[in-house]
Amino acid sequence: MATDLEIAQLICTRVCHDLAGPVGAISAGIELMGDDPEMVDAESLALIAGSASAANHKIKFLRIVLGSGGSGGVSLDILPQAFSHYLAATAGRSGALKVTWFADAEYAAIADQFNDAAAQILANVLLLAVEAVPGALHLTCRGPGDHGFVCVEAAGAVERNLPIRQDLLDVVSGSSEEQLSPRTIQAFVAKRLAESAGSSLQALPVNGGVQITVSAATG
Repeated sequence: MATDLEIAQLICTRVCHDLAGPVGAISAGIELMGDDPEMVDAESLALIAGSASAANHKIKFLRIVLGSGGSGGVSLDILPQAFSHYLAATAGRSGALKVTWFADAEYAAIADQFNDAAAQILANVLLLAVEAVPGALHLTCRGPGDHGFVCVEAAGAVERNLPIRQDLLDVVSGSSEEQLSPRTIQAFVAKRLAESAGSSLQALPVNGGVQITVSAATG
């Protein structure tokens, strides 16, 4: 089992990895401009602005996923936009992924089920689902039904037979916590968050994709 220090280091490495691309692009844009104000052109400014926006959207969503929500947690209302912006800022996903969101009544049930942790648990489930199926085309979200399960299913085109990130599924199942890495630490966080809310997390391959399920909270 990883120590608390090792887990903190892995989370920091994951966040830095996500931000390295857009921050590096900002630096490259500034270098292109040079020290001469006349070198400032529309292309360089567009590169800097786009990269700054991507870094901003990534860090806002990662703060929900991996940070502290503070007193009262994070509002569920901001989650769809924050996740959409994160996807648009992630290379290769802009405009490619369709998300079928929870119905309004499901949001209310989720808020009752997970209280202040609702937005952070959902954000982790969403990110885990999309990363477990590289190249996923569709996420489908379903709220608590008769059995109190919250599900997010990621799928791609059937004919493409997308590979599944088995390393993430193994972390959720608890079979590979000894091999945590920056690539898998978010799955570990998602599992621990669900458990801290009195629930359990499952991640299973289904229909060429992955289904992430959070059970009803107990107590």
